[in-house]
Amino acid sequence: MDDRIVIGEILKPQGIKGELKVKPLTDDADRFGELREVYIGGELKKVLAVRIAPDFVYIALSGIPDRNAAELYRGKMLEVDREDAVELEEGQYF
Repeated sequence: MDDRIVIGEILKPQGIKGELKVKPLTDDADRFGELREVYIGGELKKVLAVRIAPDFVYIALSGIPDRNAAELYRGKMLEVDREDAVELEEGQYF
């Protein structure tokens, strides 16, 4: 079993300050508001800010200071530790 769960796909940079536009791969994007840290390609990043839109999530992470740095993460997946995942109700699964 994997130690991490994929929660979103990074689509592109958003703006000039390093924010990322993410397509949530969960049925409840509001869960992104509770994130404290995520992994991208095995690299741990601290969550600095989250904005939740109807179909997307915009997220600012440590170590991504500008648009050029954010561009390097295009197409990558956001992951969380399985132990930090939200608890599911009976009949739900990851």
